[in-house]
Amino acid sequence: MVEKIETNQSASIIADRYRVDKLIGTGGMAVIYRAWDLKLERVIALKLLRQKYSNNLSLRDAFNQEARAAASLTHPNIVSIYDTGVSKNRIFLTLEYVAGINAKHYLISREMINIKESLDFIMQSCLAIQYAHNHNIIHCDIKPSNLLITESNQVKITDFGLAHILNKINPQETTSNIVWGSPLYISPEQILGKSPTAESDIYSLGIVLYELTTGKLPFLSNDVTELLKMHREKRPEPAKNINPEISDELNLVIMTAIQKRPDRRYRSMSEFRNALVSIRQSITMRNIAPYNNSLSKNEVSSMTEPRNDKKVYSRPKPIKSETAINAISVKRFDIITTLFAFLATVAVAGLIPFWIYIYFNIPGK
Repeated sequence: MVEKIETNQSASIIADRYRVDKLIGTGGMAVIYRAWDLKLERVIALKLLRQKYSNNLSLRDAFNQEARAAASLTHPNIVSIYDTGVSKNRIFLTLEYVAGINAKHYLISREMINIKESLDFIMQSCLAIQYAHNHNIIHCDIKPSNLLITESNQVKITDFGLAHILNKINPQETTSNIVWGSPLYISPEQILGKSPTAESDIYSLGIVLYELTTGKLPFLSNDVTELLKMHREKRPEPAKNINPEISDELNLVIMTAIQKRPDRRYRSMSEFRNALVSIRQSITMRNIAPYNNSLSKNEVSSMTEPRNDKKVYSRPKPIKSETAINAISVKRFDIITTLFAFLATVAVAGLIPFWIYIYFNIPGK
């Protein structure tokens, strides 16, 4: 059930500073509202932890500690944390408000899968998560709803470390409907109760990439226990078997990221991203239509005909450069000039005897 805030003025003000506007999201751990910061006069996102977590004094301390660590992260692809506290016995967190949609809504709203955009989103996510890892912060709960996408297609990741707090306080909740790492994206080692690592985030982001490029999840079940077992034991269907547009190279990257054993995945988010960058560049190059201003109409026509794999396309013959053409013209000019000079010489030489004859036969000479 969604927890609501009373609509009267006194109840909709949190910590005498934040005026609640409207509900924008709900989760197993918290409820999120758009709100107005009365002090700084700006729109913010207000996250209120559910009552059962707010009443836990140990969780309050852990939450404040984790929130302070997450607030130290300053990155263009990470949602900024502004403030944290307790109001009316409810733990709250204020964050940067991001206008847009999350990756789950993005996927649902698209009729066609856009592999290029999907790769762009994941590459941005890799940058943000690697930055957090460099500061010894593991996200622990990478999933589409935590990947916010702005109107300019910039990714903003939220909820760094918050799921980890819940795991410290209530580890038994990994078998319930509300888990500290989403059962659809959780890594096998997290299911076994091991501390999450950078490789755990790589696994979860790999599942998100699988979903964005195929439109489906590798593991899906209505039973949470069965779903968690799938993550630990079931071999996922290769992504390219679901979407033929996925190249062998991209399929290898996806399947490497979601290996069961952490040591078989990428060693870091940077390594994961580098593999995706290479594929993204290849897609861009393939989409550039071959064009040459010097080709004839027949040559251009032949290049734009439907491809026949049995037909061998020969490379157009190289066209001579302007310098070469000028050299040929000069050569031809030199030959013609020499010929005329030769003929003129012959003509003049032939007239010499004639003029000598005339000279000696002039009357009176």
